[in-house]
Amino acid sequence: MRKFWLSLLFLGIAVTAFAGETQAIAAAAAQDEVVLKVLDPRAQFWGPQAQKLCPRLDTLDGKKIALVNNGKAGGDHMIGPMLEVLSARYPKTEFKKFKVSFFDYAKKEEDMKAVAEWADGVVEMLGD
Repeated sequence: MRKFWLSLLFLGIAVTAFAGETQAIAAAAAQDEVVLKVLDPRAQFWGPQAQKLCPRLDTLDGKKIALVNNGKAGGDHMIGPMLEVLSARYPKTEFKKFKVSFFDYAKKEEDMKAVAEWADGVVEMLGD
């Protein structure tokens, strides 16, 4: 049982060392007390706030629509038939295929900027 308490004490020391509380732990250990600091395991979000979605297009006639393949295996199989169906249904609309690898984060932002500059709207092929 003593080994358990010593292990628990050393764990408490390791957890609180980053917070600069090692002196309090050492003082408690000298008095045969066990001090535990309980941390909240839930994640905190520090990134940018979400943005509102763009309004829906009232029509696709005369618009430029990007068909974006995210690079997953099924996307290549989906984009061709989707292009055929959309082109037949909306003959006055210009469609263009883009491949944006969501696995290559360094290039993703650059590719998505190119899509945003060209297109009035986007259809994304998730490929799952």
